[in-house]
Amino acid sequence: MSPRTQNGEGARRDFGHWSRPGGGPRGLLRIYILHLIEEKPRHGYEIIQDIQAKTEGAWNPGAGAIYPVLKKLVSEGLIEAESPGGVDDRHVYKITSKGLKHMVQLKAMIGNFGQRWTAMRNLFMELVGPENREALLIDTSRKQFEFTREFVKSKLREIEASELEYLLREYALDLERQLGWTKQTLEGLGPRPAVASKKR
Repeated sequence: MSPRTQNGEGARRDFGHWSRPGGGPRGLLRIYILHLIEEKPRHGYEIIQDIQAKTEGAWNPGAGAIYPVLKKLVSEGLIEAESPGGVDDRHVYKITSKGLKHMVQLKAMIGNFGQRWTAMRNLFMELVGPENREALLIDTSRKQFEFTREFVKSKLREIEASELEYLLREYALDLERQLGWTKQTLEGLGPRPAVASKKR
């Protein structure tokens, strides 16, 4: 086995930008920056802080990544920069009418991508080695619940009460179905050979 294989260089090459410190999916930074500015005018440092906070530090794009994207979006007429002056002389970026139209198209595209991503999860499960599947499944389930909880909490003021009630009832039904399947599967396991307990 070559040293490059031993230290993971081959894997890092295959995953490209995902494996670099602070890296993220190609193209997502541009889309997310535009989304944040659509919500409200922001300066670059606010955008950096938002991404770091919402990804729990897993994605840390620095100024060298953020500001070239902002400059490009300005040149394309999707956002505009204003300098408020004063002590904090940072540029504040706000979306333009052209940017708003562009976001409508992007959101439709992202909705379709979300459906494709769901359909492709089985491929990722096949790529994860047996030694990692247990942790992945448990963590994915926990993170899904945390995502749903935080999403609902953050959108409480934006979602009508009737719509929120419908969403939560559907979510509760899904959880009940999952719990029912889990209990049924556990009951069907029957006696199994004893295995050494894993250290956690």
